[in-house]
Amino acid sequence: MLPYFLRHYETFVDRIVVYDNGSSDGSREIVMSHPLCELRELFSDHGNEDNLLWVKSESWKHEAQGSPGIDWVIACDIDEMLYHSDPRAYLQKCQQTGVTLPQIRGFEMVSEKFPTKDSQLTRLCQRGFPRALYAKRIVFSPSGIKAINYSPGCHSVAPEGLVLEDNTGELVLLHYGSLGRDRLLHRRAAMSKRNSVENRERGFWRHNDQSEEEFNRSFSHFVALAEPCLFLGFRSITIRDVVRWSRRAIRRVFGKSAERPIL
Repeated sequence: MLPYFLRHYETFVDRIVVYDNGSSDGSREIVMSHPLCELRELFSDHGNEDNLLWVKSESWKHEAQGSPGIDWVIACDIDEMLYHSDPRAYLQKCQQTGVTLPQIRGFEMVSEKFPTKDSQLTRLCQRGFPRALYAKRIVFSPSGIKAINYSPGCHSVAPEGLVLEDNTGELVLLHYGSLGRDRLLHRRAAMSKRNSVENRERGFWRHNDQSEEEFNRSFSHFVALAEPCLFLGFRSITIRDVVRWSRRAIRRVFGKSAERPIL
């Protein structure tokens, strides 16, 4: 995921700080070779939610101290892509209107196979569905927001400071956490082994402990929900999509709900 992450964000950010907790898969080398990247180390034998919360909620304060004049912070995971047709222009508009915490729509992006081409992931994988869980407030202005206070999982916040939101719905978070069925099965097994005792006691990261049958059932459900995200184009439209859209149109004619599911 890391090359796709860097390829996406290098188009509109000025600096990328990556926190690594003991990876051994070549990620460090990828980060250190990128001109916009700076590597930070959090040594740990296990994955721990408290470390993640510190990175998301606190680390940007330390980074800002050494680099005054930061306009925006994006606190995201490697599989999360902040999307807008012109993100710099949109965030400049937010700055001009005093917005410090833009609202975000969340989408779960899905693909049976993991992409292998050197291109933007938003062009290669455009199927997904709206998912409220990933309407995460990952971008904020450090000049107004003095503390973001993410909850475990970083799906909700309790911001402090000058909090001014917008409601345009222009900004989108694409969660590319469901790419490649076989890859995810292998990855979840590895992540389960690294889960800390503290996480297990608190019930965090339980999705990595799914059995293969449970995982395949939930992944197949995601595949069934996914369709071309129209804000990105009509890539990979299938007969199933056309039938689904036709049924929605018929339901609208008869006054019934035709909305896509929000999970």
